Amino acid sequence: MTIHRKIMTASAIAAALQISLASAAPMILQEVPTGQPSQPSVSKPRIDEGLAALEQGNLAAAETAFKAAVALDPTASAGYLGLAEAASRKGDDAQAEAWLRKGLQAAPRDLLLLLNMGKWLAAKGRIAEAEKSLTQAVEVAPQSAQALAMLGELYLARSATVAKAEGVFRRAIEVEKGNVQAQIGLARALAGLGKNAEAQAVLEGAAKAAPTNPQPLHALARLWARQGKFDEAVKHHQRAIAVAPDYLQAYLDQGDLYLARNEIDKAIAVFRSAIGKVKDPAPVLLRIGVANEGASRWQEAEAAYVEVVKRDPGSFIAYNNLAFMSANRKTNLDQGLVWAQKAKELAPWSAKVRDTLGWVQRARGDLPAAARSIEEAVKLEPKDPNFHYHLGIVQSELGRKPAAIAAFKQALQVAPNFRHAQDTRTRLQALGSK
Repeated sequence: MTIHRKIMTASAIAAALQISLASAAPMILQEVPTGQPSQPSVSKPRIDEGLAALEQGNLAAAETAFKAAVALDPTASAGYLGLAEAASRKGDDAQAEAWLRKGLQAAPRDLLLLLNMGKWLAAKGRIAEAEKSLTQAVEVAPQSAQALAMLGELYLARSATVAKAEGVFRRAIEVEKGNVQAQIGLARALAGLGKNAEAQAVLEGAAKAAPTNPQPLHALARLWARQGKFDEAVKHHQRAIAVAPDYLQAYLDQGDLYLARNEIDKAIAVFRSAIGKVKDPAPVLLRIGVANEGASRWQEAEAAYVEVVKRDPGSFIAYNNLAFMSANRKTNLDQGLVWAQKAKELAPWSAKVRDTLGWVQRARGDLPAAARSIEEAVKLEPKDPNFHYHLGIVQSELGRKPAAIAAFKQALQVAPNFRHAQDTRTRLQALGSK
């Protein structure tokens, strides 16, 4: 599935907007977990300076400040976390992990570092290593509900360990009865074990105990949606919004429910209702763009994406989608190339972005460059049949018949029934291949 897929379902939206946790979310935890001492004052001015630089996007200044912090105090966990965050934002995952490990060498029982190492490893799919780090965090701070909840979230990610997740979340609630994250996690674990009624009871209790917190109501909405009860899901999203009109995720999920039913206008109306209420409207504007693009409302989609990048210059998805629309419609191709190159600059790790760049280059008639870009996408993500399909088209247009046949066959080998499978077979027949 590509970022620019036209089929508008909730799952397509979710995949379209999915960004690596390690590259998108700040690694630095905003609060010191329970049982963890505050950062030593000797390094705090440099830490604050580094955080301010990160906020401004000045990675060089951030690195300088964080290095000064750890020079002043080699056990300053926030300094190592800041250095890892800066490296991650530059796309240097190896260096980011190296900073985390260096911090743990200096302070092997530091809860912040253990939690963030676990978070990092989980985002990279290294589950066993993540479990080890988070288990160590729980050993260091057995009364930290946050550490327990993070371990529970890790167990939730695999069906084989959902039962373990239930136990860990119950421990977190014993430590801190009103911990909403743990209560929601417990409900998710119960639902994963087929205990929907128990999950509902946990969430209703959490909502009653914390009437100004929208998260339990939002979790209830998701529970109803999972059971296919659309009206109940919408009702609980609306309740969450009534409790907290600035709660972004409820708008996104409610709109996605309408998209799943192909009710595009209702979805867009929900997304638009968030503008002026949520702190950062860029995510809902992005959804508006995706919804309009799926409905072939090109001008509305472009306007929404352009507004996204005005508000969030780092939104590589918006740049990518602008570029892909330009290529598919063969309009404004000079600007399309600028958008595609910007997306690649922002997300050099993304195979989808490189594929889009190649598609724009093809539309501009630069087939050799297109082939190179799409080959890069294939190397980064060899199991996506769309990239092989696109590469086959470009190789065919270049007159490279054997390479085109190989690419088309690889697309079908990866996914025999993918979206463009029939066209792939037709093109193979035209090339004289069985």
